Amino acid sequence: MKSDKIQEDVIEFYSHFSYPLIPYPFSKNHKLLMKKVLGCCDLTFDDLKDLKVLDAGCGTGEKSIFMARYGAHVTAIDINENQLKQAKKNMEKYKEKINFVRDDLVNLKHNEKYDLIVCLGVLHHTPNMKKGLENLLKLLRPNGKIIIALYNSYSRLPYRLVRAPLHLLIKDPVKIHDFVMKSKFTFFLRTATEPTLYDRYAVPYESYHTIGEVKKIFKNNGIEAMNVYPKLIFNSELLTQISWIFKCKTIFFVGGIKE
Repeated sequence: MKSDKIQEDVIEFYSHFSYPLIPYPFSKNHKLLMKKVLGCCDLTFDDLKDLKVLDAGCGTGEKSIFMARYGAHVTAIDINENQLKQAKKNMEKYKEKINFVRDDLVNLKHNEKYDLIVCLGVLHHTPNMKKGLENLLKLLRPNGKIIIALYNSYSRLPYRLVRAPLHLLIKDPVKIHDFVMKSKFTFFLRTATEPTLYDRYAVPYESYHTIGEVKKIFKNNGIEAMNVYPKLIFNSELLTQISWIFKCKTIFFVGGIKE
C-alpha cells in the first residue's frame, strides 16, 4: 500500500471505530498496565508530577487522562479529528486539563520539547514507523525519556495468519469488523472485547517490529535504551520474542533516555 493510502485508510477506520472504545483510565487493569509501562523508564506514578508529557497518538485519551491526574502537564497528539473530539469529551468527564493537538507523527509539525514522550500502539499503524519515531525523538529534552510500544514481528504471527485471508477475501475493513463480530464461523476468535478484536483483525494496516530494531533507532539518535516489557528471558531478545508467541504477548514496550 502507498503511504497516502495507508494513512487515509487508517484515519477512516478509526473514525468509525474509536480506540479505546470506552476508556477506563483509572480501572485496576489500566493502572497496573501504566505501572508496567512507566517502569520501562524507571518511573513511578509520583514521578509524573510536573513533568511535561507528550502522548503521541492519544486515541480517545485514556493514558493522557491518567497521566494528567497524577500531575503531568500533558499534550496529546492524534491525526484523527474524531478521536480527538472523543478524547476532549472524556477529559471533561474526568475533569482534567490536557492540551490536544491534531498532527501527523510521520510528517510532524509540532516542535515543543518534553520530559517524557509515550507512544503506545500507534506507529505500527503509520506508513513509516522509523520516521515517526525519529520525529518524536527530536522532541526530547536533555535527559528526557520515551516509551514506545509496537507489534512484535514474532508474537503477532498467529493474528497475522487470521488477518491475511480476511483482508484478501473481504478487503473492506468495516465489513471485516462486522464479520468478526457477527459470524458464527468466527466464534473461536471471540475471546476478547470488541475493540481488541477489531484492533487485531480489521485495522487496514499494521507493521511488525523487534526489540533490536527499536534499540538500533534509539542508538542512532542518541537515545540509550532502558527497560523492555514484557521482561527479557535470560537476557535474550530472540528467546523472549519467540516465547511471546505462546503467551499471546503481541505488543512490546521499550523505554529510552536521551543521552
